Amino acid sequence: MRYGSAKSTLLTRELSFNNSFKNLRNSMGLIGTDTNIILPKKVEINLIIPSFDEAYQLMLTNSPSLNILDRRVTSAKIGVKQSWASSLPSLSMSLGYNATSSDQITKQYFEDNYIKSANLTLSIPLFSGFRKRNDIKISKLQLSQSQASLGTARKDAEVELYSSLNRLNNYEELIPIQQEILLSAEEDLKLAEQKYELGSADILELLDAQLAVIQASSSLVTTKYDAAIQMATLDNIIGTLDRKYK
Repeated sequence: MRYGSAKSTLLTRELSFNNSFKNLRNSMGLIGTDTNIILPKKVEINLIIPSFDEAYQLMLTNSPSLNILDRRVTSAKIGVKQSWASSLPSLSMSLGYNATSSDQITKQYFEDNYIKSANLTLSIPLFSGFRKRNDIKISKLQLSQSQASLGTARKDAEVELYSSLNRLNNYEELIPIQQEILLSAEEDLKLAEQKYELGSADILELLDAQLAVIQASSSLVTTKYDAAIQMATLDNIIGTLDRKYK
């Protein structure tokens, strides 16, 4: 029964590994090529977890999606100002000077005979079929929609950030516990080996101790890799993923 359970677990993990490796090659654009990917057999996990306030400020500064929505709000505000400006009177002025002569104009002649001119134009918008008023309403509506989208996105990102930090804090507590479990299982295995050599323990007790070490080690490795994935998720949320893994 234990053999069948262990074999089933092995097959499941091999399938998960193969699928993940295939997805990795696809993400890197290597599907259909002979390029090899060398994966490290051991990855050191260094959990440096920021506080919520620090992570939130980093997210507001670096998150591409939030920055795009923020720029849309800025653009919508400019649109409102432009709509208002188009409905107001405008004043323009132009200056110039020239000289005319039937003969060739020399520099001295131009300096003595040039004529200055100035034009001042005032444009006052009259009735335009409510088009200006509608343009202002539309621009204000677009601003309101942009601000609502930004506010919703910030709230969603805040919730996601809070959840990600909670998971990381949980991993930070869980990893040392599983390390202690592994150390305890290794000590039990050493004791079982000594007892087996002395003939005071049977092979089943030794196999149980070996299995406990394997299970503890597997749980620790899985937790560490899950923590690494969650750390990458946090970097993606706050917008520092590309900079960190460049």
